[in-house]
Amino acid sequence: PAEPRAKSDVLTTSRLGGSLALPALAWFAGVLVAGYLLAAVQLGPTLELMTRSQRQEFNQGNDPGYGHIPPWYLTQVLSSWIWYLPESDPDQALFNVGALAYPCNTNKVEAHLYFGMIPLLLIACTLLQGLAHRQWPFSRAVTLWMVIGALGLLLATGWPFLILKHVPGFGYFRGAGRYGILTAFAASLLAGAAFDLWLPAIRNGPRPRSDNLSLRWCGWLLVVGLTTWDLFLVSRWVTYAVMLQSPVLLARDTSEIRAELARSPRPVRLWAPGADAATILGYSAWPVYLGLGPREYFEPQLTTDYHGEDDQQDPVAVARHVTWLRRNGVTHILSFEPLNETEWSVTLVYRGLDQLLSQVWARYQDPLYLYEIVDAPGRVVDGKGLRLDVESFEQSANRFTVSVSPETDITVVVRELSYPGWTVRVDGTPTTARVVDGMYQGVDVAAGQHRIEWTYWPKSLWAGFVVSGVTLLTWIATYWRWGRNR
Repeated sequence: PAEPRAKSDVLTTSRLGGSLALPALAWFAGVLVAGYLLAAVQLGPTLELMTRSQRQEFNQGNDPGYGHIPPWYLTQVLSSWIWYLPESDPDQALFNVGALAYPCNTNKVEAHLYFGMIPLLLIACTLLQGLAHRQWPFSRAVTLWMVIGALGLLLATGWPFLILKHVPGFGYFRGAGRYGILTAFAASLLAGAAFDLWLPAIRNGPRPRSDNLSLRWCGWLLVVGLTTWDLFLVSRWVTYAVMLQSPVLLARDTSEIRAELARSPRPVRLWAPGADAATILGYSAWPVYLGLGPREYFEPQLTTDYHGEDDQQDPVAVARHVTWLRRNGVTHILSFEPLNETEWSVTLVYRGLDQLLSQVWARYQDPLYLYEIVDAPGRVVDGKGLRLDVESFEQSANRFTVSVSPETDITVVVRELSYPGWTVRVDGTPTTARVVDGMYQGVDVAAGQHRIEWTYWPKSLWAGFVVSGVTLLTWIATYWRWGRNR
């Protein structure tokens, strides 16, 4: 018989106050807490954004069930060749919401759940064999993951969010189909356990041990190789992205539109199609955020009611939109279609393809149109919204500097969001900034020449760095000491 292990080699229980303590549960709780603390560098800024986001209140536009997997679409796990082939159009089927589907939009990428045909066959055959022998084939640990995978599948359908959307945290993030990650991970563990159960002859058969090992390796390589090939094909079919031979950003320095904007004598702010894309040029741009963003960019009283092509032929809607653009510091408009220069009060400064944005928007034949708004006040204005003479303007990712020489005491306003973490110095002296027009950064300065510097130094990020760093060091020290004791 094997000798009993030393006491230090096992996690023993101890008595505290007459009750039985369970160190295993303490370790489990400690790992969970340490995981959250280790992620503080990301969770800190995320929590800050959540409290200031447009998703503070649940509404139809921020339904956390968006991107769910309709129950009938779970057949993709069994019949990928029906849904994933290039000739099929799952988006069309998903658009026409079927029976038992959560009442919200979704798409083929958000609703994707697939982990390979071979793993599925291994799991199914193992379950059928266990059913035939009236014996459960998996261990308790694997069975627990099977339950977790089923829970992830239930969450992925979106229906639990009828209740969960009222639970703090769940209502902020959309994409219910992503909970299928739990299901896919559980399936991988089940497939691994099933593979071990289906190779008893290799492990314990009459063959020499060296032959058993060779067959085992061949079996693993065959399963992993075919599954990898299967998942690679699916990853190319279930996507909206187009793989390019070279990264788009390599064309940034040769962008014709970027070069045209650089010629502007005043700080540029651009109105462009889509969210985020035009900021690649290195200039401030509207629309700003795609997804979770500060609520100021989504509040009706602060944003425009212009709806693109639907309002382009409406002179009243265009005039209202141009007024909003001027008030919010926009100096240039980038459009897919030519604009009526009289109605829009703009001047065409560039027409043609762009080596950067034409790739971003896949417009390899159709030209882009860049207009400058006539007499727009610009990004730097005074407290009344009037144009301010700017001697110099420098901007980087976390800093921008303005040099002005007003003749009277004024408020210098920069049309950038006033968000926690921004600090301002006037001629090197820390100064209190104030919010202008409900969202922009302003600072009072006296008459004379001044250099105003705004710097983004978020406390939530740096506090998260400290918490994550201390947690990491503590965890390493604890593990090292525990290992030495063992």
